[in-house]
Amino acid sequence: MASSPLRRLPLGTRLGLSALALVTLAGLWASATHLRHHHSAKDGRAGMSLEDLTASYHGIDSPAPLVDSLAGGHPTDLLPEERALLLDWLNGDQLSAGYDNPDLGDMTPAELIDAACLPCHARGAPATLADNIGDRVPLEYWDDIERIAFSRVVAPVPAEIMITSAHTHALSMSMLALVIGAIFHFTRWSRPLRGFLSGLCGLALLVDFACWVLSRETAELVIVLAASGAAYGLSLAAMLILIMADLWLAQADQP
Repeated sequence: MASSPLRRLPLGTRLGLSALALVTLAGLWASATHLRHHHSAKDGRAGMSLEDLTASYHGIDSPAPLVDSLAGGHPTDLLPEERALLLDWLNGDQLSAGYDNPDLGDMTPAELIDAACLPCHARGAPATLADNIGDRVPLEYWDDIERIAFSRVVAPVPAEIMITSAHTHALSMSMLALVIGAIFHFTRWSRPLRGFLSGLCGLALLVDFACWVLSRETAELVIVLAASGAAYGLSLAAMLILIMADLWLAQADQP
């Protein structure tokens, strides 16, 4: 293993560099936490998912699954006037209030769904019916219906905001990677390891920013954006940890 110039630095300098590395690691954790909180509600559902990132960078225009199912002719035994009534209800703006509106009598959406859908879509329905669909997509209560009754239209982040964000992040993130990569170059670790982590960090950042733009047109690139962002953060964290290890591990060939 190569000799380490960092290990021969004065004690105060090593303490300072270690403290800065720890603060930077904490900053990476805070950034990841902020991103999770910032994006987690973009798709209108709780929790962070790939759809949240798609909503932010590409946008979402997703019809309600219940609308798609009814418009596609499912269930087949539903009368035309009943199907039309359900579609009118779903395309209106009174979904919650109209679900069991007593003024409609037996033609409320709740009654129609109970009669047409619950033979298969009730919890505990025989597993032979539609591959146990009742447990996977139950339709017994409004809380069940609500999850598939609303269309989702989410516009991506406006281009002006994206450019402003890129202006700030491109400079700060690239300079951070440059400084950490330069320090990492002087550690004792093998040349292949140093080259791999430094190269991965830089390329991941380039791909990440490229996908900021390209994913606005191609939704499939959002997963590349997520993977490259994770690769940037993990490679940066790995270099910081290895720098701290190099600062304090004993060095056998030290005179």
